[in-house]
Amino acid sequence: IKILCRFYESDEEEFSTKVAEYTNSQTAVTTRDIKSVDEIQRKLQTLVNAKGYFYQIKAKEFEGKDKEKIIDMEKIAQCIYAYSCEFPSQARNNKREIFLSKYNEIFNDTIDAETIIGLFELFKLIIQKRNSIIKQNILDNTYNKPEYSFITSSDYYMLYGMKKLYLKKHNHLPKDLPKLIEFYEDVYVLLQKCVCAEIERREND
Repeated sequence: IKILCRFYESDEEEFSTKVAEYTNSQTAVTTRDIKSVDEIQRKLQTLVNAKGYFYQIKAKEFEGKDKEKIIDMEKIAQCIYAYSCEFPSQARNNKREIFLSKYNEIFNDTIDAETIIGLFELFKLIIQKRNSIIKQNILDNTYNKPEYSFITSSDYYMLYGMKKLYLKKHNHLPKDLPKLIEFYEDVYVLLQKCVCAEIERREND
């Protein structure tokens, strides 16, 4: 068996990261795996972990730890893209670009441990609300109706919408991001109206 190998030697961390990115661009290695060696991610992991959470930059890195404290890098990147960058649709539907063309936009200098933990806790509340509504829709036999079923793919829109409504009312954002959950029902109603309007438009076309 013959195996072709290539070796690099460097004391520069940035160079090592770039080598990982470019040499893995045509292999099965995911973009998430490539960024797991990035200095930004390792710095965030140190800061977040110091606050009692587990910032997971590699899949199953903290297997066996408290799941309620594990913050997955990919999931939180989607939250940041929807909330801070205000692109909820792309956050949900274009996940690959998060660690490619959008990476520096998402993980910029304003992203710190407090923001990551706040978004993580807020997103957990969003999921709880969503699951509660789904259970009720199943009981009411409305789950398959589009004016109700949209809730299954609404999480990142909720994140964005709650931010906007909070800003409209208070002219600033809270340091404690989970406070935004008070606007969940308001955003739900707004999204439902949008869905109903789109259904009506299509029926009239």
